[in-house]
Amino acid sequence: MDDTPQGDQKPKTKISRGRRLLVVVGLLFVVAAIGLFGQRVALSFFAGKSTQEVLVQLNDQMPESYVAWSSPKIRPKDTSMATKSIQGYDFIGTLAIPTLDIELPVNATLDGDRLALSPCCYAGSYVTDDLVICGEGYSTHFGDINTVGIKDEVRLASVDGVMHRYIVSNVETDRLEDIDKIYDDWDLALFTFNADGTVLVVRCIRVA
Repeated sequence: MDDTPQGDQKPKTKISRGRRLLVVVGLLFVVAAIGLFGQRVALSFFAGKSTQEVLVQLNDQMPESYVAWSSPKIRPKDTSMATKSIQGYDFIGTLAIPTLDIELPVNATLDGDRLALSPCCYAGSYVTDDLVICGEGYSTHFGDINTVGIKDEVRLASVDGVMHRYIVSNVETDRLEDIDKIYDDWDLALFTFNADGTVLVVRCIRVA
């Protein structure tokens, strides 16, 4: 005859069910995380594919040779940048970071649809040396700009046949509420958003 009280087994059953519930919840979180990661990878892939299509078309319209930029001695009243239209969007040129092996078209206007296609002008102009370019954190866009090194070259080939050359001055992480400080006293700034809502900023100074 078993002398073990029947009541001693009930807590074990409850604990077992509780553990199973925790395992199920944990698995759901894992599946959700995998799903989000997969979605991000897919978005990055399709964004990269679309970006390259635009880049090919834009390069076909770009000049065959470039001249160096000559900064105006007096701040011009007209700070507009020349553009060329591809697939109904206006682009100011192409942005290249040789050390990251990336070349991307730069849209003249910022909105959600354009940002999904390519980096976009956020503020300023290369005419007045205060251009700010925003890009998505896709691996095919600005996802790796945090790995650039100080003094790495950044090139902006504008559609009017001018090559703007910069070097990286510093890489910073700023708070979202300080976003308007991104373009203070910098010739060129590139930024993207981190997963935690902060802003990764690559600040550059003009060399030519």
